[in-house]
Amino acid sequence: MAAITSQSRTASLRKLDAPPLWPEGLRALPAAQVKAEVLKQAGARPWDRDELDRRIVRQVIEGKGRIIDSQEQVGGYPKPAMTTRKLAVPRENIEAWLASFCPATF
Repeated sequence: MAAITSQSRTASLRKLDAPPLWPEGLRALPAAQVKAEVLKQAGARPWDRDELDRRIVRQVIEGKGRIIDSQEQVGGYPKPAMTTRKLAVPRENIEAWLASFCPATF
């Protein structure tokens, strides 16, 4: 086991006897592509970002993002208007109906 020491702590590295679990179909990205892919998928609904999500992504892209201690440092917690609509759940083909709310790709 090798030890790595930094100013604040020491960590140990252990060589594995076998490769770690790798889910079938999982594709590793080159490190240079990771930031763009994370930004493409960021937010609750990447295909329908609100202004808050767009601002955060924009600041990361521009290198202006920062860690905050409180939402008050960035204008407070959003207060969106209430949205309501009648929900008519079909008796058949519920899976297809649910799928219609999410785009196939984003």
